[in-house]
Amino acid sequence: MTWTTLLRRLEREFDGLPPRPSREDVRARLATERRTQERRDQRLTVLGAWVRVVLIAVLAAAIYFWPYPRACGLGLFAYLGVEGLIVAGGLWVFVWTWRARTGFAHAMASAIILWGCVLIGAQVLPRVGYAKVENPRAVQWSCVGTPVGR
Repeated sequence: MTWTTLLRRLEREFDGLPPRPSREDVRARLATERRTQERRDQRLTVLGAWVRVVLIAVLAAAIYFWPYPRACGLGLFAYLGVEGLIVAGGLWVFVWTWRARTGFAHAMASAIILWGCVLIGAQVLPRVGYAKVENPRAVQWSCVGTPVGR
C-alpha cells in the first residue's frame, strides 16, 4: 500500500464516508444488477409476447362478426385481406414467441396461423373449383349479375 492510497483512505474515514468498496464487492454488485435487469427484461419480453398473442387472437375471433357482405367483389377481397392479416400477424407472433422462449404462446401463435389459413381456404377453395359446393354460381369472385349477400 502506498502513502497516497493510505492518505485517501484516511481522508474518506475522516469525512465520515464508508470505506471504498473492493473490486470483488464492485463485481458482485454489478453481477447482481445485471441479473436483476435480465429478469426484468425477460418478464417484459414474456408480457410482450402474450400481448401480441392476445391482439391477434382477438382479431381472429372478431372475424366472425364481419359486418359487411363477403359473398363476392370488394367485400370478399376485404375479407380475404383481413384473413391474410390474421396469418401475417400469426407469423409475427410466431417469430416473437420463438425468440422469447414462451412455449405455450408459441403454440397459440401456431394455432392462429393455422386458423387463418383455414379461413382463407374456406373462401378460396370453392371459388377455384377445388371444394365441391351445391350451387357453383353462389361462389364467385365478382358480383356481376348476382345479388349481393353474405
